[in-house]
Amino acid sequence: MIRRFICIVLLGLFLGGCSGDGGSSASTGVTLTQPDPTSPVSGGGVKGPLVNANAILYLVDLTATDLKGAQISSGSTNESAALQGITIPAGALDTFLLEITADSNTTDLNSGVAPILTVYRTVVNAEAIRTGRVFATPITTLALALAQQSGPYASLEDLNIALRLSAQQVISTLGFGLDASTDPFTSNPLLTAADTTDEQQARVLAYRLAIEGLAAILDLLATEILAVDPTSAITVDDVLAAISEDLSDGAIDGMSAGGAVATLVAVTDINAVVGTDPALLMIPGTTTPITRVADIIVSETGTTGVTVATANITSGSVAVVARPAKSLPDIDGDGVPDNADAFPSDANETLDTDSDGIGNNADDDDDGDGVADGDDAFPLQRDESLDTDGDGIGNNSDDDDDGDGTLDSADALPLVATETVDTDGDGIGNNADTDDDGDGVDDVSDSFPLDAAEQLDTDGDGLGNNSDTDDDGDGVADADDNLPLDAQGSVASSATIGPDGGTLTSPDGLMTLSFPANAVSVNTIITIGSPTDAVRAAADSEERPLDGLYLLGPQGQQFAEPVTMTWTLPTSSTRPNTVKHVVSRSNGIEEGVLGRVITNPFLGTVKTTINHFSEILIFSGTYKIVINNPGARKGGLLLWEYSLVDGGDAEELKKRDRIIFSEKISDTELLPVEVISGSEFISGEQHVDSIIINGAFDERNGSISAVCDDASVDGLTARIGFDVYWTENISGIGGLLPQDGLIRVEANGTCRETIEITEPQFISIGNDVERITEAPERIVIDECSFQQQRFHVVVSNTQTRIVNNTGSCSRVLNFNGSDRSIFGAQALVADTTSRLFVYGESGVFITEPIDGVFGELSDFTSTTTDIQFAVNDDGSEISNQAYATNNAGGVKLRTLNADGSNTNVSAFNVIGLIGKTLIGFFPATSKTGFGITSETPSKMYHFNFGGETVTATELGSVGDTALGISCARLACETETSCSISNTETLGCAVSAFDSEEIHPVFFSDVVTNAASTPTFNFSAPIPGIKTAAPYTKSNANGQLVIATVNDNEIGKVLLTIRDASGTEVQTAEFFLTAFEGTTGFAGTGSSIVMMEPSAEYPNGAVRIGVKNPVGTNDGILTIPVTEALLGSSPVPFFGPTFTN
Repeated sequence: MIRRFICIVLLGLFLGGCSGDGGSSASTGVTLTQPDPTSPVSGGGVKGPLVNANAILYLVDLTATDLKGAQISSGSTNESAALQGITIPAGALDTFLLEITADSNTTDLNSGVAPILTVYRTVVNAEAIRTGRVFATPITTLALALAQQSGPYASLEDLNIALRLSAQQVISTLGFGLDASTDPFTSNPLLTAADTTDEQQARVLAYRLAIEGLAAILDLLATEILAVDPTSAITVDDVLAAISEDLSDGAIDGMSAGGAVATLVAVTDINAVVGTDPALLMIPGTTTPITRVADIIVSETGTTGVTVATANITSGSVAVVARPAKSLPDIDGDGVPDNADAFPSDANETLDTDSDGIGNNADDDDDGDGVADGDDAFPLQRDESLDTDGDGIGNNSDDDDDGDGTLDSADALPLVATETVDTDGDGIGNNADTDDDGDGVDDVSDSFPLDAAEQLDTDGDGLGNNSDTDDDGDGVADADDNLPLDAQGSVASSATIGPDGGTLTSPDGLMTLSFPANAVSVNTIITIGSPTDAVRAAADSEERPLDGLYLLGPQGQQFAEPVTMTWTLPTSSTRPNTVKHVVSRSNGIEEGVLGRVITNPFLGTVKTTINHFSEILIFSGTYKIVINNPGARKGGLLLWEYSLVDGGDAEELKKRDRIIFSEKISDTELLPVEVISGSEFISGEQHVDSIIINGAFDERNGSISAVCDDASVDGLTARIGFDVYWTENISGIGGLLPQDGLIRVEANGTCRETIEITEPQFISIGNDVERITEAPERIVIDECSFQQQRFHVVVSNTQTRIVNNTGSCSRVLNFNGSDRSIFGAQALVADTTSRLFVYGESGVFITEPIDGVFGELSDFTSTTTDIQFAVNDDGSEISNQAYATNNAGGVKLRTLNADGSNTNVSAFNVIGLIGKTLIGFFPATSKTGFGITSETPSKMYHFNFGGETVTATELGSVGDTALGISCARLACETETSCSISNTETLGCAVSAFDSEEIHPVFFSDVVTNAASTPTFNFSAPIPGIKTAAPYTKSNANGQLVIATVNDNEIGKVLLTIRDASGTEVQTAEFFLTAFEGTTGFAGTGSSIVMMEPSAEYPNGAVRIGVKNPVGTNDGILTIPVTEALLGSSPVPFFGPTFTN
């Protein structure tokens, strides 16, 4: 009974039961007969359903090679493909083999012709026969053939196991996606009346798809074999047998355990055939893809006489997906072929490294070395479990376990990669030990960290001070040396300072120490030592230029009250304008001093406070805080504008000045921006800001303001304060800067008396004057007796007027009064012919000064914002040519001809180049120029129109809402007066109206690099000037003179001189009381011109077109350039010298 129960359980999965009494009848081949009544066997043979096929039922004989025992009954399949005439005794418990064969009368219902296979076999037990239908298919035939190769079998149980494994092999390779749990021996390949659920019908579809797919593959193989040898008598049945032989070794590859499978030798690539895309496989004998098997199954119900609902199959809601067949079985479906799988029937396992019968996934010690996998660096290698240095070599094989380069045999700590030596044997490696030699002095303070008998080596000669007789190495024995530990210098000046305080000055006269009362409690000898040249040279470097070094003694002296240090910049300093660092150094360790370091670049002084004595070093930074010395009239606002800029080479800055500037001392205390009157602070903190400089320089600006009042007529002082924090060991230099410090830069402001302007410096020319420009001397008008002389052209929205220098004659030109926006004018002269080009919103108008009748230029009808003379390559103006800039995107060159006509010579479209219009254009050479846009931010461009195509290069930003550009070639008066080349060097000024700035820009090679991009330099913008257009000229020193007047405040005028590098030489900003109520013009035309020196104005003059001055008509205001305007020792604006 126990044996029978085991058989039933095992075969139940596939056969539904076993024979009684241990299956003895099946094993001996003896049929267990019982009297009628008999039980009919239903089912059939299916590749497609087979009609008129022969059927024989055998008792299974375990001793027979083909498993066929005694024949039980025979029959056939009828016209409905159903078995008839096959019966078993009603009470039989045996296992049977059903064989269905096709003859010439047999038809495959799918194809309507003879089936491609002639023999179909299956194995089934009696219980399955009574409870269901039995079908022999290509799948069951192949599985049975595969199992037969392992016979004979000792028991029915062994056969059942073989059949189960064979079926799984077939399904996993040639099942086309059939579920691995499918039992092909008991499954239906046809719909039956019992298959009513979607799940049941899907199983039928999947099984039938596998049957048709296998048949199609067998048919393809047979076709290929016959194509190679048409005379071959090979059949599909032979191919099925060959596949059985091939698969017996665990793979479909044309090989078996005995070598190549003879039948399959002719197949070129059996893997390619087996893996054919299911969509390309046809049901043998038809043109229907196997993927349409659902249609076939539904249609054949009419022939098989089965009545069952198939609507869900027809609609596609019940369907299966065909997957390609495979050459390697994978019974458990874990992705590892059975021939490589230690557990082919267990999807959760594939490996068993230590062969203990437990798969690696479940085994917590895969290699069986007694170390759990989680703790094992080599879980699959029994002789290794640790790999300290992670080099892939286990410690048992590795001769340097920690990978520190020291062999284990010589390593004090062989499993610690950061340690190899333990000098004092305390179990702590030297790298981690703070006192390697155990002498009680930490290594960082120990000159001999591995020698317990020594700690200091002052002179660095390799001898510790305990054994050295001259510790500082200055040649004087310690017994005779007053400074045995200081070899840097000798005492040069000294004084006794007591509780009442006092002062002491260094030998070079540059440093003064001021001691307040109670700084020391007893009389103390204070010394200032001078370092040796070698010591000074060692502290000085290109990266950190040394300005001063002093040895203060007694070294380490502490003071109860801070001592003030004042240092004056020597005339030999190579960096007079940079911010100074004051550093305290003791025993080679640098730190910031106690107090704020205050640099006054105009006085050339540096001040700070200290509370103890050591070495004091003063260095120049590579940056400077640029701050102006503003002036204001009494009652006016002093505005200090400051910016932090690079004062040295950019690469040098990256090396050393990685600094964080911050106004904040702590979370509760702020460093205020200060304004001082005398010694009194009259304003406190105004803003809190941070500047972070991290390698690449980041310029930042700021401002301080204060009002000039009666109490501050002597001026005010502004200080800008920053916390300074340096990073350690920047770029490997190390120790160049202290860890922290406080920086202050101060500048003075001047409170000026207002300058009075009196007649005859004002030329009254009637109402409505806004813009002014110069006209060539050759313009002749009848009111001036036809004399050639210098004229000015003044324009407004309602009039255009020509007036001579003195105002003695003028001429109003006829102008269309409906045009309300005239921006400016330019006079062109050709031979003796002159014309005036007036431009504005309606375009350009041209007039002859004699008749004064305007005529419009047809190609200049759009708004024109600028007209500038054309120039030759050397910078000289071409009096009969001018460039006009209009908002239609064009820059046009107009030529005035000798007969009075004008010609449009050339033009280029700006919008097509840069996508925006220009507000101004200034020619640099005959084929190049510079243009500005007026957006926010505004941009400056270089244009080259000398080649086949015009090119534009963006140079940079020039503030917000740029309105005007003016440029001048920087010419020297004589070859020896300066080295500036007139043909190459150009200085420009761009007015940024909304950001209230003038942007100076300098070019050094406008001719040489005309075809590409000239070398240019954007110097720091000039703040506080809100103007439409600047005016520029070159003085005799080859410097750029910029003049401008503040819009809507004619009382403020700026004159500034910049050299060719952009450095400020001199600046004058002054106010005119008599005209402070006047207004200027917020447009693109010029409101100011400069006059060269003359008998009347020996240093030149500035002329401004003013509107509605107090008590007069509109006119031209002339301001002579005088020493009173410019201060002492002024630079000449025009001539080589300044005339007092």
